Amino acid sequence: MKKIFVTTFLLLLMSTDVWGGGYQLNLFGIRQIGMAHIGSPFSHDASNIAFNPGSTAFIPNSGVVGGSSFTFINTGYMAPSPSTYTANTEPNVNYPFNAHAVYRPEQGLLSNWGAGVSVYTPYGSSVVWPEGWKNQFFLQEISLQSVYIQPSIGYQYGDLIGVGGGLIYGIGMVNLQQNLPVADQDGNYGRAELDGSAQALGYSLGLMIRPDPALSIGASYRSQLDMEVEDGDALFSVASSLESNFPPDNTFSATLPLPWVLSFGISAGVTDQLTVAAQADLTGWSAYEELFLDFGENTEQLQDAPGPRNYEDSWIFRLGGEYQYDERTQLRVGAYYDTTPVQDGYMTPETPDSDRIAFSAGLSHKLTDQFGVHLSLLHIRSQQREQSQEDLEGAGTTGLVPTGTFQTVAWIPGISASYSF
Repeated sequence: MKKIFVTTFLLLLMSTDVWGGGYQLNLFGIRQIGMAHIGSPFSHDASNIAFNPGSTAFIPNSGVVGGSSFTFINTGYMAPSPSTYTANTEPNVNYPFNAHAVYRPEQGLLSNWGAGVSVYTPYGSSVVWPEGWKNQFFLQEISLQSVYIQPSIGYQYGDLIGVGGGLIYGIGMVNLQQNLPVADQDGNYGRAELDGSAQALGYSLGLMIRPDPALSIGASYRSQLDMEVEDGDALFSVASSLESNFPPDNTFSATLPLPWVLSFGISAGVTDQLTVAAQADLTGWSAYEELFLDFGENTEQLQDAPGPRNYEDSWIFRLGGEYQYDERTQLRVGAYYDTTPVQDGYMTPETPDSDRIAFSAGLSHKLTDQFGVHLSLLHIRSQQREQSQEDLEGAGTTGLVPTGTFQTVAWIPGISASYSF
């Protein structure tokens, strides 16, 4: 009993997927999503600050941008053969948002400078499995959210180079629930819930080079943030005869690193109307080697314990295009390939991660010279991935994570509005 409960929650908390490995949102700007979420080599408007603070001084006008995406995500599970058991996550919609503002002096001593702020949600998801599903003792539901607030400043050296940087204040919230394999006299299983929040500081750096008006090269780095959950609520609902093993007003503490991201991008104007771009992102998931979960009060069945995760750094490769349809309208398409950081034997039900391929489309239209509307649609499909008993034995996670086959599909529409002045 002790092993089942403690190690299950260790895997849930230590999983980078909880904070966005499998569901690393990458939904910072709607017009960028239309081009496979490429942002490092561009300086269209204030939304590019979140991607590359080096673009700040290249943004042509002061302005604001704000919008939201709507995530429709479904994960399916198939039990190992010869069983025919299947399950799907419950329908739910999340609304990751982004808001950006930039100030660009048009003349004077500060005309080569720019300053702005971005607020966005880089990590987060919500997964609810049907009540009583086969792996209810590993996970029943999870809800998480993170918000980054990033003030930035940038400087433009002539017409060629832009550099910039900024601080990041991160806020994270998580709620995890699972059933416990202990039942009362009526056969009702116990319930466990962990609820906590954390804050952390980091930074972002960026460089933009424009050797030609039709060519732009960008590089950016977003640092790792270590989220420290202190005295989160550890709540248990069990039969009264078991309350001594699961203190009702317990707490927990843990440190959850959110990994660094290094991006390189290039955009080129093929014609006066067509621009193509490519970007590669390297995410430092290898920071997740182990996490220690510290309960405020221990019992024989509830002990503190470390647990391995052993994630690997992973790449995302992006390709997109933008077409200037007319004076006020732009069309976009894109695709990307996202490699998983999760090694065999470590896949968990909250975000059963695998390599994914995504396709996107977008449209921008200026209603006036200052006001524009942007639309995007992103479709993500993960590869079907099986986790076998041999995988668990090789990773040393037998009894800690389930066997079976998982696949995730997502549809993510988005809308934003921009105003320049």
